[in-house]
Amino acid sequence: MATAGFGLVGRVTYVSSSGVIAKVLADLRRLENPETPAVLAILVLEDIAMAVYLPLVAVLLAGGGPSKIALSVSLAIAAVFLVLVVAVRYGQPLSRIVAHESDEIVLLTTFGAVLLVAGVSQRLQVSAAIGHSRWHRRVGPNVPTNTSAPRPPS
Repeated sequence: MATAGFGLVGRVTYVSSSGVIAKVLADLRRLENPETPAVLAILVLEDIAMAVYLPLVAVLLAGGGPSKIALSVSLAIAAVFLVLVVAVRYGQPLSRIVAHESDEIVLLTTFGAVLLVAGVSQRLQVSAAIGHSRWHRRVGPNVPTNTSAPRPPS
């Protein structure tokens, strides 16, 4: 079983970061080289493969059956397709909206958007609902979930 866990982690971590490699290519002024489009195409295909692989692994680790695997992978494929359609159709207008001379401004804006989504998720208790349902699948609905019980002294 431990070997299977290492295999899962290895498959998740083998993929290089597309953003890091694209930044290195830009910094080294190699974006105009003839091999650069092929390298970037491979990175994009790896990202799309991970978009299917990670939900598959998550469902397998949670103990889901074939129907949950199919649903999870289908949702991942639909999300990737939706993002690709939006990128192709609205890529230029979206780029004009978020483009800025400073990379730091773009980074901070993205970080702020991530925090906003995390805050809304927290406010709606989305993560708590997911954790609660996973807890009940593992231990059963009759186990009390009171977390205000006194803790032993450390």
